[in-house]
Amino acid sequence: MNERCREAIKRKWSSFPPTPLERSEADLDDIPCGARVQNAEVAAAISMEIAADIVAYS
Repeated sequence: MNERCREAIKRKWSSFPPTPLERSEADLDDIPCGARVQNAEVAAAISMEIAADIVAYS
């Protein structure tokens, strides 16, 4: 964002939201095998939570 835009936004609003920290560089070999989570595992866990919520609220 250029400086003119930044100054205009500062005048209009009091502050900017905090920016996230830079992502650290990591190699796949740096992550222990037990700590790695595959996308399919994440999707299955989310699906189970959604299914349980649907049953609970039915």
